[in-house]
Amino acid sequence: MVGETDLKPGAEALAIGAVEMAFAEQRSANPDWKESRTEVSGRTVVRITAGAEGAVAIWAEPPDVKLVIAYTGTTLDSVLASFVNP
Repeated sequence: MVGETDLKPGAEALAIGAVEMAFAEQRSANPDWKESRTEVSGRTVVRITAGAEGAVAIWAEPPDVKLVIAYTGTTLDSVLASFVNP
């Protein structure tokens, strides 16, 4: 999914921080929630897994914010490698 935003180049860290804050309640309510930051093709990606319930990755490519949802973390990583633009 692609979310069109008014994000300007250089504001990616701000967008990623906002994403992490938005998920704070879910993180505290779900003990299986694993969240980390990783670098993919030079982009900072927030990677979230929630036990067997699936995986999500979110990153910013101004002016857009992009989201990938997958069944497993392994599937997520292979999809990310194809869709993150350097």
